[in-house]
Amino acid sequence: MAGITTLEAANTYLRDRFIPDYHATFTRPPAEPEAAFMPLGPVDLAQIFCEEEPRVVGQDNVLSFDSVRLQLAKQPGRPTCAGLRVLVRRHLDGYFTVWRGPQCLGRYTATAQFVTPRRARAPAGRDPLAGAPPRPPRAEAALAPRRRRGPRLPVGPGL
Repeated sequence: MAGITTLEAANTYLRDRFIPDYHATFTRPPAEPEAAFMPLGPVDLAQIFCEEEPRVVGQDNVLSFDSVRLQLAKQPGRPTCAGLRVLVRRHLDGYFTVWRGPQCLGRYTATAQFVTPRRARAPAGRDPLAGAPPRPPRAEAALAPRRRRGPRLPVGPGL
């Protein structure tokens, strides 16, 4: 309609005519002049802007994500991670992390080389994913040894 046949003429038309007409037609002053943006707070954006998949750790402490096999290191207080349900995240920088709740079980390069996690937890015990407050300390009664009540027997229909 404007007789444009070249890329340069199209760019000139956009810059000189279309964009000023568009702004004159559709822009309105804001109802409230102050900015509507809020500070983000203590949230680790690297844990949000990533690709995430749930996985179950195999019997050999290995899990895979897009044909990359990740070997979990021995975790303190746990003989094996086999059978654990975890989240594997591929971050924008190419690194992988393996999470079980707020605990980082491992950090790996794009070629599955283990790297010491930068931060297993956020500062002051906060969850790096949601900025959740730290858990309250356990009461003294909860720290006392539990009384053993006997063996746990299977329950259910026919047992």
